[in-house]
Amino acid sequence: MWPSMPKTNEAVYLRCNKYTFGVPPGTEGKTMACWCEPKPQYLPRVCAEKTGDDCMCNGRVIYGQHEIKGINTIKDTVGANGIQATKNYWTVQNFNNTGHQTCGPALFETIDPLVGKDKRCYCDEDNKSISAALEL
Repeated sequence: MWPSMPKTNEAVYLRCNKYTFGVPPGTEGKTMACWCEPKPQYLPRVCAEKTGDDCMCNGRVIYGQHEIKGINTIKDTVGANGIQATKNYWTVQNFNNTGHQTCGPALFETIDPLVGKDKRCYCDEDNKSISAALEL
């Protein structure tokens, strides 16, 4: 296994050398290299692909935009993710191990945030994508 080191403070500079990472057995005298990988962005997962599908979630469920048009793909649409969905009209509901729920307006106090548009449900189990202040 290659040595690795998480960088949690962006202001801290890490040197790429044997003193920072050590020398793994069998690599003595060999040329080594360092690289950085960006921290993955947290995204709420899709829990129901379309209105009417079951959603199972233990956290906040976002009901919003299903696709984004004009992305220059073959079909000229691409599925929205849980963050992109909150950049348009959306609604949210808290789930707490409630089992399967049907994704649709009935679950969100009959609110349909995008009437006539395709929507899906996103599960935000870590409650990171929407602050409590936005849940008014």
